[in-house]
Amino acid sequence: MSQAVWIIRYDLASAWRAEYLDWFHDVHIPEKLARPGYTWAAHYELDQNAADVMSCLAMFGGVDSRVFYDPSPAQIKPHQTAETRDMMGCRQNGTYLIASEEWAAQPSAAEASGDAITAPAVAAMFYGAPAQDLEEEAFCVALIQDHLPGAMRHPGCLGVRKFLSSRGPARHVVFQELADTDEASSVLSVWPGQGDAAEMPLGPPAIYRRVWPTV
Repeated sequence: MSQAVWIIRYDLASAWRAEYLDWFHDVHIPEKLARPGYTWAAHYELDQNAADVMSCLAMFGGVDSRVFYDPSPAQIKPHQTAETRDMMGCRQNGTYLIASEEWAAQPSAAEASGDAITAPAVAAMFYGAPAQDLEEEAFCVALIQDHLPGAMRHPGCLGVRKFLSSRGPARHVVFQELADTDEASSVLSVWPGQGDAAEMPLGPPAIYRRVWPTV
């Protein structure tokens, strides 16, 4: 069972898209999945990308967060191949999080998706930690009691997963898995946004469409 995820957010110049994606999907992902404890991988791009930039969301699943700390990303970096260093150099504005799953919910009509997050599209929400413990408790209560029911009623909803981050700019991570990107933007209004009290260190909720796996 996959209980943790390494989430990587970055931008990529469109000029590098073809070469980078070939490397990432055919070389880098297989290398990562060959490591003990890594269980799945997925790669998404922002649904409304700019013409010259591809904003990406890459995810690697693990049996638990120990997988991503032994070795850690910082310990892996000095041992990268020259090709990997060149391809990593194509990334811009990169950041990453290591998070553990807290809870998951699924509409009764949706097919079980298993441990991997590989839906055709995802709504991604990254929230900071409220300043006070009681505020954080209220935030977590609101996610489940106020926002989750509306998300589950969306016709394209395949499920919602909530993660707690131990490393990275956001503390709370929510992924809503979607059957497609049609009317997916209506999902975003269900979750706390810029008009709410929640801090969003990685920007407002956004829709990403799957690039890999291709099926």
